[in-house]
Amino acid sequence: MREQLLIRLRTTDNGDTNAEWMVFDEAGNGIGKPANGPLSALTNHTDDRRVTLLAPGSSFLLTHTEMPTTDRKQIMQALPFALEESLADDPEDLHFVPIYGSKGQTQVAAAVVSHDDINHWLDSLRSVDIEPTCLIPDVLALPLHDAAWTLHVHESEVLIRATANFGFATNLDSLIETIELALNDTDLEIPSRFVVTVFGETDYDLHALEKTGIEVRIETASEPQIAEFAHTLKDQPALNILVGKYGVSRELSQMIKPWRTAAALFMVWLGLQAGLMIWEHNQLQTQHALMDEEITHIYKDSFPGSSRIVNARVQMERKLKELRQSGGAQDNGFLELLAIGGRTLNGFKQIELNGAQYRNNELTLELSADNLQRLDQFKQALDKTGKLSVELQSASSRDNVVIGRIVIQEGEGS
Repeated sequence: MREQLLIRLRTTDNGDTNAEWMVFDEAGNGIGKPANGPLSALTNHTDDRRVTLLAPGSSFLLTHTEMPTTDRKQIMQALPFALEESLADDPEDLHFVPIYGSKGQTQVAAAVVSHDDINHWLDSLRSVDIEPTCLIPDVLALPLHDAAWTLHVHESEVLIRATANFGFATNLDSLIETIELALNDTDLEIPSRFVVTVFGETDYDLHALEKTGIEVRIETASEPQIAEFAHTLKDQPALNILVGKYGVSRELSQMIKPWRTAAALFMVWLGLQAGLMIWEHNQLQTQHALMDEEITHIYKDSFPGSSRIVNARVQMERKLKELRQSGGAQDNGFLELLAIGGRTLNGFKQIELNGAQYRNNELTLELSADNLQRLDQFKQALDKTGKLSVELQSASSRDNVVIGRIVIQEGEGS
């Protein structure tokens, strides 16, 4: 489990929203000391922590009603109408959170709060980049005692928790009247005692609660109030107001918050990769265009008679295929004549090959030798192979070198 940042909102006399907060480890033990101040001071406390928000209990109506059905979907739809007579505002302006009892039980508890209040609290936190995963009325963060009501007294404020799902807030000036009014609720079980915890000092005579005929046990707090809230929330399941339209998206937002930086870097990386791919694609297209242009140029040089060029690459391949098919036999004859002539010429070191030309099945060798007799000896050597027809076509002498031309073709020797 992650560490928890517990924030309790307070509204100042001039209407500003201040907060009290404390960080707790997975076991509910406090880390450091409680702090309070403006919400802007919280910006360095939220890193990868689960944020629980305690909202003023005075903003909530915690109540209960009988429902004609146990179907939860139908209860959710009918709850605003079932509570309409006890509401001071239009149901459309309110957020309803049912608290279901045991299976088959028709009595349903509910928490009701205005959309304006929820949005104000969430917007205040959002302004300092905080998204809570849980929002709880502060009166439901008080500890529960068997057959007793729990009271927290802090300065002039009094928080009261009567049952698991019912509590209310008041002030010291109205404490006795508010308690007596709650005790007259016939649906509430009369407690055997009031367990009162005082945080700080007070001049109010809390023993005045004994006028109600109920035992009063008063104790001075040994730890900060927000720490006691944290212990209660760790040991007892809490009602989360962030359900319905306030639920899934906010929980998801809180879950992905630690990954926002990584996600942003990943998107930057994706953008760079996409840009690189586009650049490489453009480069390949440019190279492809240059290659097509070069192929067209080579095609025109190789086949000057071609007047219509649609796809030089394909047309070049087609022409080469035609040449290979038509010239296959000639190629074989040329290679055979060249092989025989080359082997024979290797035996005449005084003869130098100046050039060769193959046309009409004839191989013409341009040769130079130290004398005419040497060329004649070479011709006779070719004749002796018995496979060739050899002719010394011409010979001339220049600067003590004899230049000759010998024509070779397949056939019987002469």
